[in-house]
This record gives sequence, C-alpha cells and structure tokens, in this order.
Amino acid sequence: MCGLCSSFNGRSSDDLVSRYSYLPTALAEFTNSWCTDPTTCRTFNPSEQPCDGQKESANWAHASCAVIRSDSFTACHQVVDPEPFYERCLQDMCACPGPHAKCRCEAVESYARRCTENGAQTDWREDAKCEIECPVRGEVFQESGSSCQTTCSDLRAGVVPICDGNLQVQGCNCPAGLVRGDDGSCVE
Repeated sequence: MCGLCSSFNGRSSDDLVSRYSYLPTALAEFTNSWCTDPTTCRTFNPSEQPCDGQKESANWAHASCAVIRSDSFTACHQVVDPEPFYERCLQDMCACPGPHAKCRCEAVESYARRCTENGAQTDWREDAKCEIECPVRGEVFQESGSSCQTTCSDLRAGVVPICDGNLQVQGCNCPAGLVRGDDGSCVE
C-alpha cells in the first residue's frame, strides 16, 4: 500500500515517491501527483496564498493569529520563534472553511504545544478564546497536568497510584488539593 502518507515500510528514502513511482524534485509535484480526480482535487501551489484577493478573510486571519505574537506567549517567545507558527496560522485561517474558532484554536495550540515541549508554560486559552469546558463539575483544564490522579479509593486503601507522576498531559483534572471522588467528581 502506498499513497500521500507513504508506503509505511520503515524506509524514509521512498516516503516521497510519487503516484507514478518516481522521486519528485518539489513537494508540490509530489502532492499533486496523488490527486485522483482533477474536478474535485485542488492542486497545491506553494506560491498561492489562500487569502489573496480576500481582504476581509486576510484581516480576520491576522486578528485571529495575533495571539501568537501577544503577551500571552511572552515566556515562549524567548525559546520558540513565533513567526513560523504565526505564518502557518495565517495560512490555516485563510484556508479554513469553518468554523473559524476550531481552526484558530488548533493553529494556536500547535505553538503552545511546542512551547510546552521546550519548557515554556503559557496561559493562552482565554486570550485566544479557546477555553475548554471540562465535562465533570469541579474539574479544570490544564495544559500540563499530572497523568497520575489520586482517588478517594486510593486514600481509603492507603495506596499511592502506580503511574509515572512526572508525565505531564493536557486535559481535565481536579484542582490542586482535591481528589477524584467515587462518582468521578472532584472532592476534598
């Protein structure tokens, strides 16, 4: 099996082989070679800008992506250059068919993730209007929270959860000082 996602055979030397079994010299040539229906497949042109000729879309993209350059990411700007992420965000926003909030949040989150990987914690979701509502009452969303949560059952049994407490994950957790109750809620 082969395709746009390669042959998945463990050899990177043939990952960019075209549909016609040759190694193209440009990424656009590779991408376009996998288009099977020219009437429904939009070919890739790297010099084409999705917002060209669409002033309103371009303005919306710049306003949406500005958070990447904002004070919300000051701690990160020193360890991860925001410009490539800002440019990709503009591309994503201009090409986004909607809903725009989903595209914006995914684009900004890619920068936030790189920041976290490089040790720069940021509190960006509110400024970017990308808050995540946790489904369980009392939980809070954390960009980098513990994957190891203590439960009431653990406390009653006098055990410590067996997991890697150093592993930090994104998700909904009980706030500091609370534990997971038997019903799944956060309790003291």
